[in-house]
Order: sequence, then structure tokens, then C-alpha cells
Amino acid sequence: MTLLEPWVMMRLMAGLVATLLFAYGAFVGARILKYAHLGAATEGQLSLERQFELAATLVRFAAMVQLLSLLLSVLAADRLSGSIRGAMCGYGVVAQNRWGWVSIGVTLVVSLVSAILLQLLLLDRNVRGLDLLRPLAFFCIALAPAAAFDLGLALGWLTRLDLTVVASCCSTTLDAARREGNEYWQGPRLLATWSAVVGVALAIVAALLARRRPGRALVGVAGAVSLALVPVAIVAVVLEVAPHVYEVPQHLCPFCLFKEDAYFIGYPLFAAIFLAATWGLGAGAAAFVSTGEHARNAFPAFARSRMVRQAVAWTVALALGAGPVALHAVHSPGASLFR
Repeated sequence: MTLLEPWVMMRLMAGLVATLLFAYGAFVGARILKYAHLGAATEGQLSLERQFELAATLVRFAAMVQLLSLLLSVLAADRLSGSIRGAMCGYGVVAQNRWGWVSIGVTLVVSLVSAILLQLLLLDRNVRGLDLLRPLAFFCIALAPAAAFDLGLALGWLTRLDLTVVASCCSTTLDAARREGNEYWQGPRLLATWSAVVGVALAIVAALLARRRPGRALVGVAGAVSLALVPVAIVAVVLEVAPHVYEVPQHLCPFCLFKEDAYFIGYPLFAAIFLAATWGLGAGAAAFVSTGEHARNAFPAFARSRMVRQAVAWTVALALGAGPVALHAVHSPGASLFR
């Protein structure tokens, strides 16, 4: 029974903890939207603000647990591949039932929103007033059902895994599809690769410009560039980096990058992309909600730090992605992997 598998239990427990804590944050957030009056100094208002301080601490912990859930989903898929015949890697585990890819995708989105919330909570620490009280309340209310939905999908995926059947691994699905449509894949691969390279350069330039002039509009543009770049970067990793890691042009599996024989390159590579998006979108969200006087005063310093981190993260992601391609070029001078 997969429910008794340690990695499955940890993933579901993390999802349950995040859901419960986000639910409490949503409860307090709803009370704030209904009863809070910014600038009032009544006893009830002060009590509500103290409740929000406690809720913010718990929500901050919930967001970190949600990020852990994303990592545990990847680890659960990777570790369970050894228990399912034919799985070979996490791809076979995720693709075994119809809930796998949906669960991974929703966990990624909810985790990204949670990471953005962490950035706003960090900004709120440096805001002297209560300018961010209502935006944070809206975030908490939105994340509670999202975390519950994520937990439900993870439960549906992990508890419906059948350890007695033979799963399809990436070599029998992705590799076969790649061989059958060899010419078709060349266009998307080249387009995704060059789009990612140019996009990363634009994201870094936009971040550095926003650091120099941390206006709300420019920071928002830098965050939007990062958001648009994320899916392009992931596709480029799958179509260009993964084949070069294994030096097999048909090998288009992202989960194999988390394996030991790939030197676990998937963890730092995807983490760099995720962090770049987090810092860019966190600054962009902060630009959107920093409408009060105190928030506007605290925003420039916050934006500068986020923009620097975004630029560094995209640089690291580009370097990690280019590494296997450069190694192949050194070992096989003049020979393309795809010809």
C-alpha cells in the first residue's frame, strides 16, 4: 500500500500541515477584510492586529512547508521508481495514473504563489504601517483552498499508485516519440533553446536596470519577463540540456536529471529557475501592492535586493544549463549531438 511508503507519508503530511495553517491564515484574513479599519486605535482593532501577527508567522511557516511539499513530490516520484517495475525514474511514477502530472503542476503553481507570499511577508517586516495588511489577507484567503486542492490531487496521485504493475519509463514513451518525430523536434528544440538564452539575457538586463532605478513599473516589467521565461527555460532544459547530459539525442526526460548518474544537476538547475521566478515575481507583486506611503518608502530597498538575486539566479541557471552542452562540445569538437 503506497500510503505506508515513507516518502508518500511525508509528502501528504507536509500538504496537510500547509493546508491547515493556510486555513487559519484565511480565517484571520477574512476577519481583517471585514472588521479592520486602518489607522484606528480601538481595542478590537489592536487585538485583530495581534491576531494577524500570529497568523503571519504561521502562514510564513505554511509557505515554507508548501515549498518542502514540492521537493517531496519530486523525491517521492524518484524514490518510488525503485518499487515500480519498469519505472526507472520519476517519470514512470508520475505518468502511472492520470493524477500524476496534474498534481505536480498544481504543486508547482501553489508553491510559487507561496514563495511570492513569503517575499511580501518579508517586505511587510520593513513597512512601518499596515499598508500591506489587506493584500496579505487576500493572499492568505486565496492560498487556503489552493493548498487544499493541491493536497487532494497529491492524495489522488500517490494513493492510486499500483506497485504491482509494470509502468512505462521515459525510454519507452519520450524516447520513442522523439525517434518517430526526429525532424519535428528540431524546430521546437532550437526555438526553445535560443529563446531561453535570449530571454535569460533580457531578464538579467531588466533586473539590473530595475536595481538601478527601482520604480514600480520597471520592477513589474522585470518580474513579468521572469514569469514569461519560466516555461521557455523548462522546455529548453528538457529538449536541449537533458539530451546533452546523457549524450543521447532522444533522451528528453526531466526526471532523469535528478538521478545520481546525471550528477543531480536537476536540483540546482530547476531550483535556480524557481528562485529567479520567485524573486522576480515577488518584487513585481510588491510593486503592485505598495500603494501606501509606508510601503512605497520601503519598496526601493526591497526591490533592489530582489532584482540582484533574480539576476544571479538566472545567471546560475544559464551556466548550469550550458555546462553539459559545453562539455559535449569539448569532447566532440565539431560534432552535433543531434546529427
